[in-house]
Amino acid sequence: VVICILASLFLALGLDPLVRWLTRRRIPRGWSIVIVFAMVIAFGVLVLFLVVPAVIDQTTELLQNLPVAVKNITEQSWFTEVFGSSVDGKKLLSDLNTFLSDPNNLAALGGGVLKIGVALINGVSGGILVLVLTLFFLGSLDAVKNSFYVLVPASRRAGVVSITDQIVRSIGKYVSGQVILAGTNGVFGFIAMVIIGVPYAGAL
Repeated sequence: VVICILASLFLALGLDPLVRWLTRRRIPRGWSIVIVFAMVIAFGVLVLFLVVPAVIDQTTELLQNLPVAVKNITEQSWFTEVFGSSVDGKKLLSDLNTFLSDPNNLAALGGGVLKIGVALINGVSGGILVLVLTLFFLGSLDAVKNSFYVLVPASRRAGVVSITDQIVRSIGKYVSGQVILAGTNGVFGFIAMVIIGVPYAGAL
């Protein structure tokens, strides 16, 4: 939970400059937050649509090609030198096919159905919690700062306000800069991979 709170606060500070940019364009802060949040959700959905099909296809291809890969390995000369001729390659392939054809064994590879389900639920709930907390911090960032300023003695309040604003702006600019840098690298990398014909360029 603490990690989710810190991640949400960091994300909110990173999105705050964009919200302030929209408010300077005479868009109410509430609507600015909604617009920014909609962009974040749209980006997350886009990433899922790009990554999930690629992961499913690659996993399926791996399972389909695994028996052939094992067969090729057992036919290598170094395999015979290391393990000797006592290893029955055909029996090994037969056992592997039998193992992979059983759904219970595939679930056991991932730690069991229960663990997979718990991990999936934890991931989804953690993501939802981060989104909700980010929305909360974005909407109440100024109120939180003002509440903090009240706790500071009046003689030092101006200095604390100045330092806090500098920290908030610095974090926001840092996160925004990293997002811009990552986006630029992603766009140019996507274009390069499309040109050379790399599969799943969008996911990569």
